[in-house]
Amino acid sequence: MRPNTADAEEILSKGENRRHAVEIERPDEKRQQKKQNDDLQLMYAAQQRSHYIAMGKLETDNGDLSLLGRFSKWLKLKIYQFEATYTLTMFSSAEKFVFYSILFLLTSLTMIACFLYLPHHIAFIANRAWFYVHGDNVDVVERTMEAVSELASAKLAAGQATSTSFTVAEKTVSIVREL
Repeated sequence: MRPNTADAEEILSKGENRRHAVEIERPDEKRQQKKQNDDLQLMYAAQQRSHYIAMGKLETDNGDLSLLGRFSKWLKLKIYQFEATYTLTMFSSAEKFVFYSILFLLTSLTMIACFLYLPHHIAFIANRAWFYVHGDNVDVVERTMEAVSELASAKLAAGQATSTSFTVAEKTVSIVREL
């Protein structure tokens, strides 16, 4: 049981044991302090809720999100994680604009360079690898066609050419072209 205000004043005035002395409570100060504590708790709860929503740990609806809604939620989560990882949350709006502008510029230049120059570079590297593995660039199709035509002309000159030898020569040429 707490002593009331009169008892506290009596204890203080008599100078009795100080550990029995209690503060005189003022109802206005107590209400104001309680209101401040409640406001702080509400602010903290709202901050935690927004954090959980951003992290995807708290559903804001029944989970019936469309594909676009889920993508939007995922994108917000990734933006939040990116800003938290690189401490962009402490930047002002102007600083964020400058940071994101530089990031966009560097990313877009890298992508343009990849799309314009990477295919040519890959083809160049593939040709080099072919040269290192197989030696000089020899056109196999051309050499095979020459050999088959020489064989066919030799057989024709000898009078042994038949229609089957020409079909075999044509099929050989088509198979070599596929390779």
